[in-house]
Amino acid sequence: MNYEKENIPEVCLKSVQPYLDDPEFDPEVIRKQSNAAAGLCAWIINTIKYYEVYCEVRTVPKSVQRRQQTLCPARQIIIASSLIHRTLLRPITLSSD
Repeated sequence: MNYEKENIPEVCLKSVQPYLDDPEFDPEVIRKQSNAAAGLCAWIINTIKYYEVYCEVRTVPKSVQRRQQTLCPARQIIIASSLIHRTLLRPITLSSD
């Protein structure tokens, strides 16, 4: 079975939320009754955590790209002013002609 952990439908997230909110839905608590059920519980919790982190991280490249586009003109100004500054501070050499 293939499971798309990067694409969990909203209906599935909503249906599992009551279990995630229940303090008894804990692998250690469930392990007292069944090791298999504890494994499934841990899998559900970790899959949802993975999905939440994945959703958060996948937006980072877009926001970084937007920031870089915003900073590009500022960088150009800094580079230009740095060149002007270096030019102005360069020692003046007088020719002896």
